[in-house]
Amino acid sequence: MSPAVEMLWSLCMLLVLLPVDPADAHTGSPGLLCTNDFVNNVSCSWTRSWVGSAENCWITGVKKYWKFRSRPELIAQSCKLKQHRNSSLGCSFVFEKTAFSGSEVMPFINLTCNGTLVKDIKNYKPADH
Repeated sequence: MSPAVEMLWSLCMLLVLLPVDPADAHTGSPGLLCTNDFVNNVSCSWTRSWVGSAENCWITGVKKYWKFRSRPELIAQSCKLKQHRNSSLGCSFVFEKTAFSGSEVMPFINLTCNGTLVKDIKNYKPADH
């Protein structure tokens, strides 16, 4: 086998063997894309084209929060979708007085406009973004 064919075969095997995390599938396709500062701030942007007004569009993130010796509570933070100059639509929200842990999973982040769900990300892992 030639070196070029061996290299191609190795690359194909890597693609087959590498696991794909379904929670990260949204990062490869356009839509709602979120990143964070690994502390308590999440920034999201809408990467698809937008027709119409984002007048009443909100991004909401939900985080589990454990109080000392109690059950976890869900806390939500939201921000209004805005366009800044020529960039994509987006906004940021902060979970005050809490911090992300290395293994934390946020149940969801979603984009709603006029009360209708446009896009959601389930099981968002801050450590991966």
